Amino acid sequence: MQGIGFMKTRSHKSPSKRDVAVPTEVNSKGEATENCAGTSLQLSTGTSFMVLSHRRRSRKVPLRPVVCAGISNGRCSVPGHLYHQLRSCDFAKEKRRHWAILAEERSIRVSKHVRASMQQSMLLKEEQAEVPWGVRDYIHSSLIFTAPCNRSEKWKSRGVLQSHVKIVILLADQWCTCKSPASPRPPVCLGALVLESQVRVGLFGSGVGLSLVLGFGVAYACYYLSSIAKKPQLVASNKRFCRFLKEYCPVVTETYYPTIWCWEGRVQTLLRPFITSRPQVQYRNELIRTADGGQISLDWFDNNDSLYYPDASTRPTVLLLPGLTGTSKESYILHMIHQSETLGYRCVVFNNRGIAGEDLLTPRTYCAANTEDLEAVIHHIHSLHPSAPFMAAGVSMGGMLLLNYLGKTGRDTPLMAAAIFSAGWNVFESVESLEKPLNWLLFNYYLTTCLQSSISRHRQMLEKLFDMDLVMKARTVREFDKQFTSVMFGYRTIDDYYEDASPCRKLKSVGIPVLCLNSVDDVFSPGHAIPVETAKQNANVALVLTSCGGHIGFLEGIWPRKCTYMDRVFKQFVQAVFEHGNKIFSM
Repeated sequence: MQGIGFMKTRSHKSPSKRDVAVPTEVNSKGEATENCAGTSLQLSTGTSFMVLSHRRRSRKVPLRPVVCAGISNGRCSVPGHLYHQLRSCDFAKEKRRHWAILAEERSIRVSKHVRASMQQSMLLKEEQAEVPWGVRDYIHSSLIFTAPCNRSEKWKSRGVLQSHVKIVILLADQWCTCKSPASPRPPVCLGALVLESQVRVGLFGSGVGLSLVLGFGVAYACYYLSSIAKKPQLVASNKRFCRFLKEYCPVVTETYYPTIWCWEGRVQTLLRPFITSRPQVQYRNELIRTADGGQISLDWFDNNDSLYYPDASTRPTVLLLPGLTGTSKESYILHMIHQSETLGYRCVVFNNRGIAGEDLLTPRTYCAANTEDLEAVIHHIHSLHPSAPFMAAGVSMGGMLLLNYLGKTGRDTPLMAAAIFSAGWNVFESVESLEKPLNWLLFNYYLTTCLQSSISRHRQMLEKLFDMDLVMKARTVREFDKQFTSVMFGYRTIDDYYEDASPCRKLKSVGIPVLCLNSVDDVFSPGHAIPVETAKQNANVALVLTSCGGHIGFLEGIWPRKCTYMDRVFKQFVQAVFEHGNKIFSM
């Protein structure tokens, strides 16, 4: 604040029509008390001072002092628009912590170490206030009062600014030109400042701001409960299968409450790898040979400490299939193994060729349409534990591969049942969705670079058959599949490959109970591409469709670190199949 000066006291002038006296007085101890008998600020007999008012003319213009009225005989007159705010103010109890008058050569600044003591009006000693050098020797004491000042309705409605009136009264020794008066004289009031200032406050410092926050919170809660938190849609034409799910896998009928601060599909997809924990799992790796001379890496979690199934030969086994570039180290795979461990089951993770760190022995990787490697893995596991109950669960592309396998084999499979999570049902629709500008920026380009990285370490083996420089220039999944995947597996065009890789075309042939979980806001598998009508034509298929969840997201709870909705569906369905499967196998 600039331009605050101290002027010599002068005789009292009659108050104007807008000047009204303040019904407050200061006793001998320097305390502010209410004077009910009069309407003036009585300091002490024979004192006189001046009142200055600060008004902000613009939000960017500093406060400027304006002389309101000259006062004498200890009576202070203030403008009428301040009187109604000051007359009912109990200065002794008014609490305003954060204020200070910035110092310049001719202004007063309250020291930082006395701000805390300004919760109540009190007598400030001479050494507690910093004043101009020329006035310092004459200060006897000072009084500070703070009172709220209501603004106009215009500013009230905005709820952004809040005004206060600061009254700083300096009591000094009798004004004289010498630094040391000859004899002590009664103190006089050197000056008083009435500051009307606008202070920007936060949302919670304004009643209107708080009301806005509460109103927004209530509106958001209503929107969340009405449009976001919903029960999943259960699609199952077989009533017996449907009753089985409702009885032994009730999570598919419960309301899914996605994380309130990240329920949108893209956000859930992006945050899941960073938010969810990564349980510690000790694997036993096994490399098996294929008919074409290649090798496949399997990571076993034997769960030898199982209390429920101590006999390894009859211990239930779950085969897990990760996503497009996923391995046994993915967080969703680790969570599935953790859920299976608590139930006493054994898990095996099928790593696609060349993904888990093993070398490629032949110039061949993997794709969603070719199920030869999966058939070899299922046959190998079943031959090791023929008496053990056996089922599989696939995630994303792993789910697509598993569905294509089940559509090809029908009932001729050692699997009892299967669980599918976030599978891309129609590859054409999936690729088109991923090529939208925002989805390309968030997912498509990154996924393409991951595919290129997975084959770059096998460049010497693959460049015998492919133009690797052209493959490495791909910027979308479609371009990568056109230059690499479709060529590797002998498809004439990329459309032929996408048609063969789409599970929706083989869903009618599935011959074992399959539970499929998808979110309608999954950008990898758009809601309109989910084959609801086709699923109704197969009694072995049940779809669980949530309104939110994204791609392998399904986050729930305030801080969804340990368990997701997908984990709960997996745990309940696997347990229902292994422990109550006889009730659905006879349907």
